[in-house]
Amino acid sequence: MKKNLFTLLFLLLAHFMFGQIPPPPPEPPAKEKINSDKSSSLRMYGEEVQAVFPKFNIPLSLSNDKKSIYYFKNVEEKIIQLDSTVTAEQIISLTKFNISKNNIDPTLLDSLANRTYKLNEEKNYTDAIKTAQILLKKSPNNITGHKEISLAYKKIGEENLSAKHLGMMSKIITSIFKYGDGNSENPFLINNFFEGFSIYEAAYRCKPKKVTLILDKKQRLLGAYNGYSAAMDQILIKYSELSHWKPQLKEGDYTVLK
Repeated sequence: MKKNLFTLLFLLLAHFMFGQIPPPPPEPPAKEKINSDKSSSLRMYGEEVQAVFPKFNIPLSLSNDKKSIYYFKNVEEKIIQLDSTVTAEQIISLTKFNISKNNIDPTLLDSLANRTYKLNEEKNYTDAIKTAQILLKKSPNNITGHKEISLAYKKIGEENLSAKHLGMMSKIITSIFKYGDGNSENPFLINNFFEGFSIYEAAYRCKPKKVTLILDKKQRLLGAYNGYSAAMDQILIKYSELSHWKPQLKEGDYTVLK
């Protein structure tokens, strides 16, 4: 029987976030041929394949409309307040709006995410919380920010705050999965590179062993995360949309598909 997606994701996140080892920064991409992932089983552990994905049809203009439920400042405030009524469409609209307005500095977000990981690994939970708060101020719907601050709050006994951030993280990832499965045609829409690691850990019970940056024929910069999931007994290749990172990269940092 197919489990409820939100419930399963919440349990998987709870399993993976505690005692987590921070992922390494990406290695320079290898010059290799990237095979199509269309034959892969693109599902969360324990979930059935979702054959059809809805089109995201919320226009960007609504994110600038103060009267709209998608007005970006109001959506940010709902997430900051850990308001569980925030919708998948509001979450995705915020990411799309910030990307379109160049409000996201993915390199800075990765730096803050990596720093927060290390602080939690060093059991410096107070500084981990402070760093995660900076990350979430710059990127309120950031998966890694909510995950790491939830872990830190858990470790210092703030169970209520920990649970609220864990719930928000689960809602964000569920929103991403509503509009993409990691297929090259339907890549995950994320704020920065390290969010891709968080998705792998939560959804597939593994960490990517290799990441290749690809400029595809549509001129999209995709991160191809490659890892073996023992839980699924599969080698998985999942793609995330990282085109907003491209201006900060130089020639040779990614593979160009011909």
